[in-house]
Amino acid sequence: MKNIIKKVITLTLVSAALTIWSSSCNFLNVDDYFAESLKYDSIFTNRENIERYLWAIPTAFPDEGDYTRNIGSFASDEVFSINTRYLGTQFVLGNISPTSLGASNIWNNMYDIIRRANTVITNIHQAGMTQRAENEILCYAYFIRAYAYYNLLMWYGPVVIVGDTPMETNLEIEDYDRQRATFHESVDYICAEFEKAALHLEYEVPLSFFGRPTKGAAWGLIARLRLIQASPLWNGGNAARRTFGAWTRITDNVHYVSQVEEKHRWATAAMASLRIIETERYDLHIIQRRRDDDALPLPESFPVEMRTLPWPDGAANVDPYRSYADMFNGESLPSQIEEFLWARPSGSLSSFTQHAFPVRILGGQSTISVPQKMVDQYRMVDGHDINNSSLEYPYTTAGTVGGTADKIISGYRLRPNVSNMYNNREARFYASIGFHGAWWPCLSSSGAELQQNRQFFYFRDGNAGEESSLDQPYNVNMTG
Repeated sequence: MKNIIKKVITLTLVSAALTIWSSSCNFLNVDDYFAESLKYDSIFTNRENIERYLWAIPTAFPDEGDYTRNIGSFASDEVFSINTRYLGTQFVLGNISPTSLGASNIWNNMYDIIRRANTVITNIHQAGMTQRAENEILCYAYFIRAYAYYNLLMWYGPVVIVGDTPMETNLEIEDYDRQRATFHESVDYICAEFEKAALHLEYEVPLSFFGRPTKGAAWGLIARLRLIQASPLWNGGNAARRTFGAWTRITDNVHYVSQVEEKHRWATAAMASLRIIETERYDLHIIQRRRDDDALPLPESFPVEMRTLPWPDGAANVDPYRSYADMFNGESLPSQIEEFLWARPSGSLSSFTQHAFPVRILGGQSTISVPQKMVDQYRMVDGHDINNSSLEYPYTTAGTVGGTADKIISGYRLRPNVSNMYNNREARFYASIGFHGAWWPCLSSSGAELQQNRQFFYFRDGNAGEESSLDQPYNVNMTG
């Protein structure tokens, strides 16, 4: 049983390498941070000044929770919106180009971060601190620099590596004429920088510094990069040859994206993830069943030990719905969620979440539409795919849940008038999808304009349908 659980943990941790949490408290908001124009000889006189300068640097990073300024899911097949405000929608429409980057233009900011991190790295010795004190600062400087390159790689592909020396603004133009590294060279360099940072980063940070990177954050980003590096798009697969076959470096005619598959990169990616798992510091977030036992019992088709033994040998005491939902609805403190390798506050995530809420009654914008094919990815409660459902929990689009009372799923209500296609689904489905007839508890919201415990319907004249926002034509859920 433990081996089964461990495999589940493996998949969860790899996907949880980076999570952004919405909060009003942000350690990066330093009220008295040093201006960039402050003389360097004042910065490097003591540790306090260096740290004040250092922690002003990350304020230039983009807010990962702001989906109006990040490509995110809107550039994939996960969600759809007729609201072109989202950067991902602009990307899909072909409106992002080298001359019209919009909010995606982070190039200058990232290289400014790199220059300022280099300033710390090359001048820290002037303060006369002990080697241990220097290492405690340098690990963050290396992480910040690596994370800037990481952002550049994610947005622009292969990067221009400038080294450790801060690049001045008054050099000859030839000094700025540098070629990009190849994709593999870029990933190798960024991973090496994260490795240097991880040497002296702690596994945990005090609660007052929540959001600062940890050893797990560095290792998690390395694992993500190594997995991307091994993928066919960047590692000699047909997609790499089709998409990047003609992209070569002018100085040596080397392909920026490898045209030859190197299978060992999959092993490198696996080992990068295994290293995180073997720390045994991360785990599935588990909420135990309550005494009122409103969590549905585990299906009889599950192994006996899973249904009878407590976690981690089984799941008898686990509430599947709350274990998943409480990571995102504010019920569990982010600093206490064992699945997060790195989480940091986002000033934009709350307002973005509002875009998913129904219009009018909940004061939302209803612009985030989930395609049916994404809804169909969620399994039945016993783990079967909807296309291969069991006799005990069949999938059907005919009829409604029926009965006279609501089905209670860990406090969530599935009402009798809901279509059967939403019945007997896994717990994550009810925590994630606002389907036609879904129940919106909104128990963690305290705004006066919000109304708790409401059922919403997305047909044209429903309380969340098109006619509910006639004066706001872009605030319509197109898929229901």
